[in-house]
Amino acid sequence: MTKQDAPTEKIPTTPRRERHADPPDVLDTPVIHRGMTWWGVWGLVAIVIGLAYRLLNLDGFSLTAREGWYAFQGWAVYQGEASYGPTGVPDISPVIQLAEAFSFFISGATDVSARLAPAIMGIGIFGLVLALRPVNRPATTVGLLLTVALSPSLVYFSRTIGPAIFVAFFSLLFIVAISRAAATRSDTGLLAWAATAGFALASLIAIGPIGISAGLSVLIACVVTAFTASVSKDGSPDAIALGGRRLIGTPGAVLFGLGVMLATLLVWFSRLFSDVDGVTGILETFSEWGQIVGTRPSTTPAQFYFWATLLYELVAVVLLIVALWSSASRYRGGSAPRLHPGVFGIWFGVSLVLQSLSSGRSPEQFLLVSLPLVLSAGFGLGLVIEKIEENRLFTTIASLLPVAVLGLVIGVVAIASAVARANAPGANLDTFAVQAEILMILLLVVVPLSYFLGRECTRPGRGSRVAWSAFVVLVLLLGVYGARSASMLAWERSDEGTELLAQQTTTDGVTAFVDQTTRLSRDLTVSDSSLTDPTGRFGISIAISPDVEFPYRWYFRDFPNVNVTPPAGWNDADLVIGLTSDGMQEAGYIVQSRAHVNRVPPSYEGLGIGDVAPYIFNPSRWQDGIRFLLYRDTTAEPPPQQIAIGYSLELSNQLNPSVGPFN
Repeated sequence: MTKQDAPTEKIPTTPRRERHADPPDVLDTPVIHRGMTWWGVWGLVAIVIGLAYRLLNLDGFSLTAREGWYAFQGWAVYQGEASYGPTGVPDISPVIQLAEAFSFFISGATDVSARLAPAIMGIGIFGLVLALRPVNRPATTVGLLLTVALSPSLVYFSRTIGPAIFVAFFSLLFIVAISRAAATRSDTGLLAWAATAGFALASLIAIGPIGISAGLSVLIACVVTAFTASVSKDGSPDAIALGGRRLIGTPGAVLFGLGVMLATLLVWFSRLFSDVDGVTGILETFSEWGQIVGTRPSTTPAQFYFWATLLYELVAVVLLIVALWSSASRYRGGSAPRLHPGVFGIWFGVSLVLQSLSSGRSPEQFLLVSLPLVLSAGFGLGLVIEKIEENRLFTTIASLLPVAVLGLVIGVVAIASAVARANAPGANLDTFAVQAEILMILLLVVVPLSYFLGRECTRPGRGSRVAWSAFVVLVLLLGVYGARSASMLAWERSDEGTELLAQQTTTDGVTAFVDQTTRLSRDLTVSDSSLTDPTGRFGISIAISPDVEFPYRWYFRDFPNVNVTPPAGWNDADLVIGLTSDGMQEAGYIVQSRAHVNRVPPSYEGLGIGDVAPYIFNPSRWQDGIRFLLYRDTTAEPPPQQIAIGYSLELSNQLNPSVGPFN
């Protein structure tokens, strides 16, 4: 008897309530009828957090020498190239110059507006993540938004002027263009994404030499992915592999992208055709890149990026491992193209090797390494969120499992802390009291919770719940530590010289000196208005030694009589700024010294495995290691570098008036 001949079974009717299948996941439930779901709510929360980290208190710290250099270039482009000096604005990094100039045009020339341009680039990364929604699952999108919002390196470089955050934005734009080409259905759309890819690559070159390194890394990652990723029917096609093949297979798409790339290079380096001679900056950029890769000396050790990754992005490393481990099974059985975490893992590995081997490496290049790591971590976090919902770890009685794991972790940490205190140098603790404390923690916390979790693991179907509960607790703890690191970098420790990423930052004495000089000038010359200084507030003449030109040239940009000159040109200046006082007293200046730049701690210049291992394996060093992780306490913090300030007699008397009576 065939299937068609078999008698049909009459299914009894049931009430509507009983016909429904399993209810949808909580996060898929609309918050508003036919509107935003909980996925959207969490995505919005992540964006708000990211905005706060990138926009609040941008002028909390003075600009560094490097920031002042970029800000002054943008101000010179905004005011007119002659404002920079007889040599004109440098021909490299026109993207940063134009971004700074546009920011000054919109909101005036201040420290906040100078840092607003990189902040906007950092915010723009959220938009690029949302642009990847057609090739990502909702959980992945939320995970990407959260990791981007809370990444310490992305937060810090979004708040400082430099090429790193611009490179991050345009590198991700290239990934968006290639992956979205896999999802588009028209040849016109393919041409548009080919143009976007060409624009992104040209912009990377126009950002500066490190943009070439970033473009090379992302191209290698995409090529390797195209040759190794699956586009078969066994799983969801890899968006990078499929998008690249579609672009190559579309007639004229590659040539159109190359044409857009060439046109974009001409537009950027000619500064929107305002300086046609600036196109020579293309060759200068590649020449500078060659020096950074091969010949330029650096005090940053080769292992810097490895240790910085573990210090600031440890939770991202853990989530990357989860993302790569689960990628094979997670994308099986689908038909729509999906962006897989493998491309970001390859990108991270290539960037880590290339940047570590470059002779001109510097801390600001760390974002080239951390960006693909943070993006791949977003895939891992998306999986964790899905597993939380799948196992109902926060909405049912199963929530006791993460609580038990957290209690167990607290107990273990308490025991480790007791051991660290007992073995700390100079500790004079009662050994019996320490042992009693450890025994009490074992009996009241560790043993009962271990028994409870072990019993749950032995029950059918509950072992995975315990495993994922443990992983959720690990991610939460490391995430809290990462968020604290981001907060400290953004608002607290950027000018203290103790952060591994924030090296050679200026002290708070810089802004105090600038404010004092501005007040002195106003008091002395307010009645001496001129065509170059109509208000009379900036009438004093200032001479700056070339070795400390920035950030002071930026801060004294409104003074018409500012010259960058060696000691031979100091004779007629009212105020002289130099690295040392050589020649100032001979020229009749009253010399004072001020803290200028935070020196790099000696421990940051080695970073060998022998320097770090004792803090991990030696209990007597655990307490010092914990204090470094939380407070960045270093064993030998060098004093800030001083600069010499030479005041003329008139300025010195105004600053410190002579006290009578006089004859």
